[in-house]
Amino acid sequence: MLGLDLEGFRPLALEECGALIAAAALSYDPADTTVKRRAAETLAGELQISDATLAESRRRLADFRRSKARIPMSGVVLAGGASRRMGTSKAELTLKGKTLLDRQVDKLRVLGIRDILLSRKNCRSIPGTRVVVDEYPDHGPLGGLYSCFRSARHSCCLVLSVDTPLVPTAALANLCRLHTKGGMTCLRHAGTPEPLIGVYDTDLKDLIGPLIKEGGAAVRTLERLAPCAYFDYLGPAEYLLNCNTPQQFMQVRQLAERYARHGIIL
Repeated sequence: MLGLDLEGFRPLALEECGALIAAAALSYDPADTTVKRRAAETLAGELQISDATLAESRRRLADFRRSKARIPMSGVVLAGGASRRMGTSKAELTLKGKTLLDRQVDKLRVLGIRDILLSRKNCRSIPGTRVVVDEYPDHGPLGGLYSCFRSARHSCCLVLSVDTPLVPTAALANLCRLHTKGGMTCLRHAGTPEPLIGVYDTDLKDLIGPLIKEGGAAVRTLERLAPCAYFDYLGPAEYLLNCNTPQQFMQVRQLAERYARHGIIL
């Protein structure tokens, strides 16, 4: 409860802090069960929390959760690269018993995204997803984004590259919450944007189409042409490692195994 709802740590009076915890207990799904009411009553009695203070804490918590709600979105996994430096399909590499493609799809599902698009020709079928073939082949990530944005069921998409398998789901959740309609929101680390980890409005396809017809461009070009916000990622840099070569994939695998030995599953 603390981790989910009380991120804004700050000095509080004991009564106010206890009221926030009691409010979280009461509202945690399923809300207002007998056990939760008894727990809240016990806490309120021990800390002498008034009914008015508890009611105010419940209102504040509800407002906080509404502020964290994100707009409905589709999900895109960019998995259509040629993988020339890797020498084999990056999407089908296995890390801790799952392919990189399956790992990214799982993250989208954990975030509650149900419209999941896989940008890759001849992609392996995954239940509950749709394969989108590039309308303009051989135009890199921009070509994949264009076709997926045209197929998406929602007005914006969370975009993930298949070759960043350790990016934390919690970071993606915060990225999604930060996005407001109008342009794009990219993850940024140490001042460097990561445009293939971002939320994009699907109407950006109207900007992408002409770029492709003119011969193509890098995805970063969109940062100059559309409103762009950033989510500053403050976690370990190693979680953002790319798997473009066998050596890089080995580094990612060793990192995941090292964390797993300590009970942390990436």
